[in-house]
Amino acid sequence: MNDMLKKIMNKSVGKVTLPEKIPQSKDYIVFIIDDEPDIGTILKLHIEDFFDGEIYVFENTKSAFELIKGGKIPHLIICDVLVKDESGFNFRNRLLSEKINIPFLFITGLGGDEDDDESYTILSKPVQADELKEKVFYSFSQIKISA
Repeated sequence: MNDMLKKIMNKSVGKVTLPEKIPQSKDYIVFIIDDEPDIGTILKLHIEDFFDGEIYVFENTKSAFELIKGGKIPHLIICDVLVKDESGFNFRNRLLSEKINIPFLFITGLGGDEDDDESYTILSKPVQADELKEKVFYSFSQIKISA
């Protein structure tokens, strides 16, 4: 499954046509963290179009962290850069300090160009549905699912 996604998302290919759904996505968990409830809901609705797994929406990092510490480990976290209780970057660093390494896709209304890094991606608000789909597909192509 991941090999197929990697072929689809090969950056050298340029613009690609993605499948309608992420293969085996029922095996995945996504956390969305944004202190604006409408944004979290919109992101969830966009993701549900191509994703069959569990999606949790949080308005703060504290609630997400509690669920993670309770054993519900997501395969991807989509997080606003500026969340009221702590920045998305601080939240990611806190997880890393606990030896919890989860791929992050950051969203921000601060402007600036998109930024891709080996360890995370940043998208500018408003996030376009096709751009979100591409980045989520790519994120899942980079992770391994335990069988």
